[in-house]
Amino acid sequence: MTFLPQFVDPTAAMPLWMQFLLLGFFVNLVFSVADIASVGIASLALERLKGRGTGSVLPRACGTILIGLGMALASHHA
Repeated sequence: MTFLPQFVDPTAAMPLWMQFLLLGFFVNLVFSVADIASVGIASLALERLKGRGTGSVLPRACGTILIGLGMALASHHA
């Protein structure tokens, strides 16, 4: 609800509740489509990565990245 009021025009011919309803509907629609697309792309990427025998390399690489980010964050705040 904090995102929508900046796009509502109180002087418009359309009532405020209708503006909120339409904006909320379109924002949810667009974000839902984006979520479905990202899940589909991630699913395809996962299938390709599984097929190449990278079962043990991928978790280790991701873990190394997370450890590195944690170390960078800890050294930044120290």
